[in-house]
Amino acid sequence: MTIISATNVHKIYKTGQLEVQALRGVDIHVE
Repeated sequence: MTIISATNVHKIYKTGQLEVQALRGVDIHVE
């Protein structure tokens, strides 16, 4: 469960980073 939770948090963090980059007008593609 810990590994799954960590993965979910990591995905949320990456999503937040993409949102920040989008607000800055930076186009980033992440798979």
